[in-house]
Amino acid sequence: MKVRLGFVSNSSSSSFIVTPDNFENATRFSLDLVKVSSLIGHLITLKNHIRNGNIPDFILYELNLLYINFDETITELEEIVEKYGPDVCITMPFDRDDAYSTGIEFDTYRSDL
Repeated sequence: MKVRLGFVSNSSSSSFIVTPDNFENATRFSLDLVKVSSLIGHLITLKNHIRNGNIPDFILYELNLLYINFDETITELEEIVEKYGPDVCITMPFDRDDAYSTGIEFDTYRSDL
């Protein structure tokens, strides 16, 4: 059982990898997509600002950014772009049970087992 954002859930969520040939399916299931190449750019910018000390600690704590390893995450995302192409997207976390029950068969990016 997990507690997420103030509620208890017996289910887990996952982010899925969606390639352009699957955008229509993702749209049909109302999945929110984030373009990986854009995300990489934002993470690099954020990483550079954090190292320069421009972001107050209270914001870093609120966003859980103190716990992210930017270099590993950026490398992982770059590998996804290399494998799936420049237009690949990942979904915002989506309930895994709901995903599988609706027939979503995308590769999994991350899960909160």
